[in-house]
Amino acid sequence: YGLHWGLRTYTDPGHQARVRSALRPSAAEAVETRHPDFVYVNSGMHDVFLTNWTLGTYDTLADYTQRLRFAVDFLETVVGRAASPVIWRATKAPAGHKYRNWHENPHKYLQGPLIIEGIEKIARAYILSRGWMEYLDIWALTFPFHWDDSYSDGHHYSAAKNKMVEHMQLQMMLNRMCNGARR
Repeated sequence: YGLHWGLRTYTDPGHQARVRSALRPSAAEAVETRHPDFVYVNSGMHDVFLTNWTLGTYDTLADYTQRLRFAVDFLETVVGRAASPVIWRATKAPAGHKYRNWHENPHKYLQGPLIIEGIEKIARAYILSRGWMEYLDIWALTFPFHWDDSYSDGHHYSAAKNKMVEHMQLQMMLNRMCNGARR
């Protein structure tokens, strides 16, 4: 599928095979046949309302909801409820000044607050209600730092000049792994 396909990749048989192989390796494929300690999935705003260049359409919140349900159900069949906890990481706020007027997809800007509210509702319904999944909100962490390039390289929060936001994200992930993830 390539870049920018988001949750749509979970419907691709080739991607499904790669995920199964990585998360549930057979004795012939794996150095070890045990499950991973944790599985991180990064999803959120970047999966919603992006232009689908191949199809020439915009994705909608309904498309995201359908794909999220499919991805969570797929991960449940692969990882299983008793094996590796899955931590679903919400996407970060876009970093830097160039995103303030970024009108690649008008739906994203007309319905921005509804998107965030919708994603939170979806997360509660499909992620937090499952005992083997956690939801890690990186959007709330990064939003206060997205207005300029002080904490980013204009896109990523791992700017060489100031890695504070990146370090906060890593600390949140480590805290989940060490203290908060359900088993």
